[in-house]
Amino acid sequence: MADIGAERLINSILDDARAAAAATEADAATAIAQINTRLEQDKSDIRTASARRAEAVHASILDRERINAELDGRKLLLQKRRRLMDRAFDEAYASLCSLSGDERYALIRRTLIAEAEGGERVRPAGCDTTLVKRAVAEINPMLAEQGKAPLTVGGTADIEAGFVLVSDRFVKDCSFASLLAAVREDCEPDVVSVLFD
Repeated sequence: MADIGAERLINSILDDARAAAAATEADAATAIAQINTRLEQDKSDIRTASARRAEAVHASILDRERINAELDGRKLLLQKRRRLMDRAFDEAYASLCSLSGDERYALIRRTLIAEAEGGERVRPAGCDTTLVKRAVAEINPMLAEQGKAPLTVGGTADIEAGFVLVSDRFVKDCSFASLLAAVREDCEPDVVSVLFD
């Protein structure tokens, strides 16, 4: 009988152990299922975040490319505008240099009157020596009436057209190229608006 009681006790203990093991196994299965569910959710979140980052990087690259393309387009447009401006002023310079006779003399005379203060030495371009001498001969009496020293003509300047005024205090470039450069600086914004607006 003692064996039967012991056997029952052992069976009872085993049954309890099996029930506890089954409960632990069920709890473990539930915990594993929850962990797997969380892992799947984390994977999904990571995929979603990665996709968003990839989209953001892609959008950033596209924006950068668009901005670079716009900048390149603007640079090209500015280069073309600059070439057009250069061509317009090159043609104006060629037109100035092609002046002859009374028109060329009038330009040289006006420039001498506007720029000379009296007492300077005038160094003309080789092609303008005769016209400069004629203008100086005409202007010197006006300077004398104003109590200013006469202009003198001496030497030639290494310029294509026009003259250079030389005094003890300054050297003033009155070449046609210099005159046109000053005009260009003053009127370039107006020319740009006429050509490109």
